[in-house]
Amino acid sequence: MEAIWIGVGIVVGIILLAIIFSSASSENRKDYRPSKEPRPSFDQKEQIAFGKRGEDEVYEMISGLANEYGGYSYKNVAFKDERGHSTEIDAILICRGGFFVIEVKSNKGIIHRNDNDDSWYAEKEEWQDDKDIRNPIKQNQGHINHLRRTAGNGFPYLTSLVIFPCANIDLVRSETIHDLKSASSFIKERIAENKYKKETVDRFNEQFKTFMVRFGISNEEHVKNIRNKHQA
Repeated sequence: MEAIWIGVGIVVGIILLAIIFSSASSENRKDYRPSKEPRPSFDQKEQIAFGKRGEDEVYEMISGLANEYGGYSYKNVAFKDERGHSTEIDAILICRGGFFVIEVKSNKGIIHRNDNDDSWYAEKEEWQDDKDIRNPIKQNQGHINHLRRTAGNGFPYLTSLVIFPCANIDLVRSETIHDLKSASSFIKERIAENKYKKETVDRFNEQFKTFMVRFGISNEEHVKNIRNKHQA
């Protein structure tokens, strides 16, 4: 009988030791687990400021090309057609390489795309949420269609460019999608083709300025117009 109680004591002791060892191992694993940085909170003002920095970087690039090669650059181009529908284009470049309508996407992360989808997404770092974004190719084509409908047949062929100044676009395969470096190279290649002479570029620019005198609106009026449209 005594031997039985001794055996039971040994088994209980082994179980207690196993529990203690398991608990200690768990604590050790917890100590060596890499800490996860807290997710930063960005308010609306910070998001707008970040987007503006991206737009400023793109505009600095295209205005430099315009100055170097005798072209014209514009940013935050807002206009309203005769039906009251308004659009804002991030940037426009008119040069010997063509008439470029530019959409700027200041997203971070890795961009995933599908031409047939209305929504793409930016895959963020571990501590950030992924973000869905509107298909920028379709979005910019909408700007081009609106510009051409409003202006009539006076403008030349409009080339769409979507520029991600801050994101990784390695997974994107499109002549329309660029980062800052590839956008600059693409435009320079078009300029080297000398598609339009300087006097033609000047004429396109005068047409555009005339268009803006007739249809151009302030950015504030465009925002108000969009807000009223959604509230209607």
